Amino acid sequence: MIIEQAKGILAERHGIDLGTAFTLLRGHARQHGQRLADLAAAVINGNTTAIELLPSAPAAKPRK
Repeated sequence: MIIEQAKGILAERHGIDLGTAFTLLRGHARQHGQRLADLAAAVINGNTTAIELLPSAPAAKPRK
């Protein structure tokens, strides 16, 4: 239930679909060794946003 609420919050606030919201949650939790339910609670409480869940952009390659 808590994960569904977090997915809905992310989807509504950031204009993404529920599948994308879940992918962001799951990926971030895995990368940071967090429980998915704990991350979902942080989203619901406003302590985590979609921007924080996005994977970091790849480093720019130096020009030759």
